[in-house]
Amino acid sequence: MKKKILCMFIGLMLMAPFVFSEGVGFSAQVSPVGFMNFNVWTKYDKDTIAHASTEVQKIFKDYDKFFHDGYNMYALGADLRISSAYLTLNVGLPRQITIDDIKNFGGTLNNNSFIFNGQLGCGGTFFKDSPINLFVGGGVGFDIIRTTRNIPATALALAGWTEDRLIGLLGLGLNVGVSFYFLPHVGIFAGVTDNLSFIQVSNQQYYTHGTVSEYLQKGVKDAKQAVSGLLANNFTARLGIAFKL
Repeated sequence: MKKKILCMFIGLMLMAPFVFSEGVGFSAQVSPVGFMNFNVWTKYDKDTIAHASTEVQKIFKDYDKFFHDGYNMYALGADLRISSAYLTLNVGLPRQITIDDIKNFGGTLNNNSFIFNGQLGCGGTFFKDSPINLFVGGGVGFDIIRTTRNIPATALALAGWTEDRLIGLLGLGLNVGVSFYFLPHVGIFAGVTDNLSFIQVSNQQYYTHGTVSEYLQKGVKDAKQAVSGLLANNFTARLGIAFKL
């Protein structure tokens, strides 16, 4: 993760000469206050579940449907806009997960859980000559979900086990933001982003108890091949400070 952030920072530095060239519009928003709602619907492959361990079969025995996981959390983020291009990055810090389809299986997430969300795309800024600027854009959306939690004692199949998930998704994103500039280059910002993801890049899901590990596919952490269908939605609303040149 640190290497990815460093590469992103270097890329922004390389773009700096173009940003400050004459005629190139530049604006940025930093949002320390936000709310993120993330939902994912997953349908598992019946043949994979049939060959999984007894514990996993007990959990996903009703495999012929979509299982729904939901998260609500605090989020913070930032936007960078150069002419019509934009980059949006959000980080959510989930503490609870609700799983509607498996009784007593939701619960509290460990502190190392996070959801990293973003978009890369193009858009337009309206009312540039007024104090209020409206931005509407769309592009490629991505989500990285990392969660760890202890399975509650009420979940009999895997009580006392730890669940680890690392999911990477791609899809389409919509970005809408309003900035009010009370100074020529400084203002306040409110915006929303919405990602609809349907492409799995990675989908690790496994359970551990001491030195013992259980996988949806025996011996394979990445459960991507064990998933026959997946759809995810990430909605994030943010408040912050806006800057423009």
